[in-house]
Amino acid sequence: MNQRIRQVLALEALGSEVLVLQADVGDAEQMAEVLRRTRQAFGELHGVIHAAGVPAGGLAQLRTQKAVEDVLRPKVLGTWILHALLRDTPLDFFVLCSSRTAYTAEPGQIDHCAACAFQDAFAHQAAATGSLPIISLAWDTWREVGQAVTTQMPDGANPMREAMLAHALTPAEGVDVFERVLAQAPTHVVVSTEDLRAAMARSASLLQDLMGPMETDAAPAAERAAPASMDEAERELADIWQRFLGVESVALHENFFELGGNSLIGLKVINEVKRRFGKDLPVVSLFENPTLSAMARLLTRGQEQASATTSDRRSRGARRRELIQQRRQSGN
Repeated sequence: MNQRIRQVLALEALGSEVLVLQADVGDAEQMAEVLRRTRQAFGELHGVIHAAGVPAGGLAQLRTQKAVEDVLRPKVLGTWILHALLRDTPLDFFVLCSSRTAYTAEPGQIDHCAACAFQDAFAHQAAATGSLPIISLAWDTWREVGQAVTTQMPDGANPMREAMLAHALTPAEGVDVFERVLAQAPTHVVVSTEDLRAAMARSASLLQDLMGPMETDAAPAAERAAPASMDEAERELADIWQRFLGVESVALHENFFELGGNSLIGLKVINEVKRRFGKDLPVVSLFENPTLSAMARLLTRGQEQASATTSDRRSRGARRRELIQQRRQSGN
């Protein structure tokens, strides 16, 4: 049975009457129809929980305009539309499900950060004008439900997901927070399982480190021992990992993310790989090849293909010159 059907049945088992309607929250006509049918079924509308969202992720440089708009649409346009349709409705509450990401600037979440920051600001604007009792509830990650659990990620990134979920909210904790927030009705709440200032400082430090110079005071590759079984590319790559992960050694089959890597560190690794190997790899290659041996194979495979292509071009050139020489001789 579909999980959503099970959830509806669970609500009905508690004595609730459930009306399931599907619509695009970013479409004013569709949402107006949803509200009409809701009022038709229940009479009055007492509260709204706007939890719609689209998973986001990726470097800003690689995001398409459509991908960014898809993330912004439900939270930005959806919030605006719901407010416009409900501004004259005497609601008990209107909750916007924002995210702590707007404050901690998680790697690869630029569009999600912007969307959630908009919702937070919108709640304060509504409070200032007295239009609707809007609460922006900026959630931390949930452990067993939500986008952090259900969004598909490359297998190599699973250790990073597991590390993130280890300190996430449990559903029971989330329900408790939600009930407390509704009871107190603040304009804006940020939910964090760790000290928020510490999380923000750590994020700022990572960003500053990323924008800083690539060169460090770390010892050069020749001064750091690498296993004798490694080939030249593997030793060079191991040196890069050691430098940016802050570890003393890296085994061939160790996972980048299990060693403490993340998207920001990965970007630095990719930039250093480009500087040393002269090869421009997409960041996703680190997720798809998360071990030292796999990434080294990716690098050497590219070099072998380039060498083979060059050799093939030279062979074709030699054959053309030979053919031209034969034609000249036959013409004489």
